[in-house]
Parts: sequence; C-alpha cells; structure tokens
Amino acid sequence: LDGTTQRMASFMVGFELPVFAGRRQLRMRDEAEALAAMARAELAETRADVDARLGELVADLERSRELMRIYREEVLPQARITVESAFASYRVGAVDFRTLVDAQITLDRYEDEYHRWMADYGTALAEIESAVGRPLPPAEPLGMEER
Repeated sequence: LDGTTQRMASFMVGFELPVFAGRRQLRMRDEAEALAAMARAELAETRADVDARLGELVADLERSRELMRIYREEVLPQARITVESAFASYRVGAVDFRTLVDAQITLDRYEDEYHRWMADYGTALAEIESAVGRPLPPAEPLGMEER
C-alpha cells in the first residue's frame, strides 16, 4: 500500500428525521384525550350512583324515624292500655283468658316491630356514614329509651 491510502480517514454523521412523528404524536394525544374523557365519564357515573344510593338511604332513615315515632307515641301506648284493660277485665271475669293472651301477644308483636324499625334506622345511618366516609353529627334524640 502506498502512503496516500494510509493517510485517508473516514468520518460519518447520522441523525434521524422525524418523518412520521407528527402522526404518532397525534394518535398518542388523541388516545390520552379519550382516556381522560372515559375517566371523567366513570367519575360522573360513580357520583350519580353514590347520590342515588344516598337518596335511598336518607328515605329509609326518614321512614324508620317516622315509624319509630308512631309506634312510640301511638301504637305501643295503646297496646299497653289494651293489655292493662284486658287484665283488669279478666280479673273480674268479664273476658276470657284467651282475650288477655291475644292482647299481650299483640303488644309483644308491636314491640318487636318497633325494635325492628330501630335496627333499620341504625343500619341506614351506618350505611350513610359509610357512603360519605365520615361520622354524621348527632341527631336530635329519638326517644329510643325503653319504657
């Protein structure tokens, strides 16, 4: 080899031209926008579900509260009076034993229903607290004490 070939050197430079980058970036941006829209729709659906469930629970709570009030103030006192009256009538022989037993069974059934409404009230309250993620402030006294 002669001396001129030994002094030769080569130099190479390379770079990439983003010929299709615009189309790829547009597709990625469109996909990101679609994912964001889907997430917003899912959030709106979840909020609507929670709002609907809270509406149901509040209705259950109010229904239980009102029925407890009716039983406490009207049904149970009347049933107790009926038992006392049947007992007094039984002692003087005005009614038979079955009438007294029926009155007591009716009172027991009403007390059972009253306690069932109390349990429903507590359940609805607990579910509302679970749905909102925190305890609710204390409500007015319900008069749930035993008589």
